[in-house]
Amino acid sequence: MPEAIHHLRVAVNFHNSKQSILNSNMSIALEKENKHIESLAARLRAVKIEPKGCQLHFNVAKSFSELGMHTEAIHHYKEALKLNPDYNSA
Repeated sequence: MPEAIHHLRVAVNFHNSKQSILNSNMSIALEKENKHIESLAARLRAVKIEPKGCQLHFNVAKSFSELGMHTEAIHHYKEALKLNPDYNSA
């Protein structure tokens, strides 16, 4: 998995149009390596690039919640629901 993380980091630097997807994918790889803070940082970058991404906000909320940062998690869960009131996961 560390090799995958390396390749995703390289890709993020070269593919501007796909950065939110690449950051999201990198966050999953980092999460599997128990690098929760780095995973959250990648998810926050994805939200910054694509602020209207409902799933992206949900993923950020999940990361904050897992780190015990519940106030921040609630903010992003609410944002996900605001963007898509029918979103079942939030």
